[in-house]
Amino acid sequence: MRYASCPNSTTPCLNRPPYSMTTQLRGSESECEILIMRKLRDTLANVKQNVGADFSGIGIVVCDSVDDLPIHPLRTVSTPAETGDLVSLLCSFSSIHSTYHDGFHIVSANWKLIKVAQYFSPPIVADAEIDWSRQFGGRYLAALFGSALPVVMATGVASNGFGLAVFQDGKEVHFEGTK
Repeated sequence: MRYASCPNSTTPCLNRPPYSMTTQLRGSESECEILIMRKLRDTLANVKQNVGADFSGIGIVVCDSVDDLPIHPLRTVSTPAETGDLVSLLCSFSSIHSTYHDGFHIVSANWKLIKVAQYFSPPIVADAEIDWSRQFGGRYLAALFGSALPVVMATGVASNGFGLAVFQDGKEVHFEGTK
């Protein structure tokens, strides 16, 4: 079983099986999960919208510790020196002109940026459900497979050509295609 700190709360939450983003809250135990999923979706959408034509795509891993994550830095500096609004920071990193536009960014459940521009290489989940009708890339599969790791609360990706997807427990729990 996995535990995580719930954003905007000091109460730990228990991660349960995946749910739909449209599911009604059934109790306080799933409220934290839904909050993380919605916050991740909103963060991805805001970054995608605000960067504009220079948007290079983004991948986010939500977890509280990087100790057991299969990551490797893509840049010599991978710990953010900047502080402030997470969406603004991610927007600055998600421009094609940023040194940090590649890979995944690691964010805590309290929505603090932990690491930037990380190569994220989780093991393949052999029985993962994949919608082959979509044209996805390596970042999508890394997020899908990576969401099954015990230390990961959720993952998400967004790009101009694909859209936006959020994952938990090795399953896609939310998708928005491009318009």
